[in-house]
Amino acid sequence: VADVFTVSGSGIVRVSEGPFGEADGPSGEPAIATATQAVVFSSDASNLIADDDNGVTDVFIDVPGDDVQRLSSSGAFGFTLPSTAPAISANGERVAFLTDGANIDHPALTTAVIADRIEGRVDALATAALSDTAVSANGVALSADGAIASFSSITSLDANDSNTLL
Repeated sequence: VADVFTVSGSGIVRVSEGPFGEADGPSGEPAIATATQAVVFSSDASNLIADDDNGVTDVFIDVPGDDVQRLSSSGAFGFTLPSTAPAISANGERVAFLTDGANIDHPALTTAVIADRIEGRVDALATAALSDTAVSANGVALSADGAIASFSSITSLDANDSNTLL
């Protein structure tokens, strides 16, 4: 099973591990917050946190000195479909990722969301101009300070965008 590790002057540390031992499913797609050394990653494991019973790939964060936490959740409930491709701000406060099943209003397509760890909430990165429904997305990036997020989408978000997918 694939695991996520960090390597530093103090050695190699497995981060895809929870209070119940090593992960029982594969983990990957790591990204690191340079200022805090927090690592975000996706994992199919169900034992990185207590009560992870949604049965899908989730996005997690490991902050040195803390327990692993699931970010792909709404309150106490995990998202119902997979979440992947995390990106993290340098200070670790904001994490953007893709999800197919956020417990937020979104289409039946992959959506880009942002988890604000200070505010404790997850929101869609963009909504369609004519509704409050999140738009489909593919790929996500986050600036070092977490103030700017970028994603690609087939949805027209600009009045001059005429190359929509038919």
